Amino acid sequence: MTQTHLTAPLDERSAADLAEAGLRLALVDLADTAALDAWIVADMRGFHGRRPSAEVLEEARTNFGGRRTTAVYDERVSTPVGTVNSWVAPLTVPGGGSLDSWAISSVTVAPTHRRRGVATALLGAELRTAHALGVPAAILTVSESTIYGR
Repeated sequence: MTQTHLTAPLDERSAADLAEAGLRLALVDLADTAALDAWIVADMRGFHGRRPSAEVLEEARTNFGGRRTTAVYDERVSTPVGTVNSWVAPLTVPGGGSLDSWAISSVTVAPTHRRRGVATALLGAELRTAHALGVPAAILTVSESTIYGR
């Protein structure tokens, strides 16, 4: 698959659902360092990480080159209130073959915005985008165990 996943349009259904809640769904421009850094800060917050240093931000920026990076914004807050990124990854299937899959990672919602349908909208958008691109399977990457305090 080509890099079309980076420029595929936003899912209109999730964008509309979030707009009804006063939130905005948007792709993050990976060339916009300030926007990407704000997304990284929000992502790290979602996994109980510390505010990243300049070195950590620089390293993290290099990891997102081939990924579709999406954010949910509340215009009253400086960092995204929801994050997700995705990319096409090979999935090994029985018999030794592989097929394209839609890898979904970095799903976070700010504590201030939980229970408002943000994660539902983000994941629904990812699944509908994969379907629209003709990717036959979706996978959710493993989370950090530290997010489950109990």
